[in-house]
Amino acid sequence: MNYRAHTTIGYLLLIILIFIFLEFFSKTTVAIFTISYIFALHMLSPDLDTRSKIYNNWGPGRVLWYPYQKTNRHRGSSHTLKGSFLRVVYFTAILTAIAILVFKISGRAVVESLKTHNTIIIIFVVASLVASYQHIIIDRITAKRRKV
Repeated sequence: MNYRAHTTIGYLLLIILIFIFLEFFSKTTVAIFTISYIFALHMLSPDLDTRSKIYNNWGPGRVLWYPYQKTNRHRGSSHTLKGSFLRVVYFTAILTAIAILVFKISGRAVVESLKTHNTIIIIFVVASLVASYQHIIIDRITAKRRKV
C-alpha cells in the first residue's frame, strides 16, 4: 500500500481515537497524543527501512536512519511489533541524548527535567506505536487480499 493510502487510513483512525480518548483523558493528553501520532505517521513508519517517502521526509536528518536501514530488511523485522518498538526506542534514545546535551549546555538539571517530562515521553511512545501498528496491520490485510 502506498504512502497516501497509509496516511489517509492513519488519519481516519486518529479521528476515531480522538473521540474515544476525549471521554477518558484530558484535552492536553489527547493533544499530546494527536501531535505525537501525526509525527509518527509521517516520520516513524515501518517503511523507514527503504528509501521511501517517510525516509525522505527526514531531509538531511535521514542519516540517523542509515543504521536502522542496514539492520532491517523491508517487511522483515521492521514490520513486526518488536521492530516498531525498537524503532520508537531508537528514536526516543536519540531525542533523550539531544535533550541531555541541551540541558547540560543550558545548566538545567538533566534528571529532574526528564522526570518532569516523563508523561509526555510515555504518550509519545504509545502514540508512535499505535501509528506503527496500524501501518503493519494495513499491510498485512492488503497482502492477504492480494493473495486471494
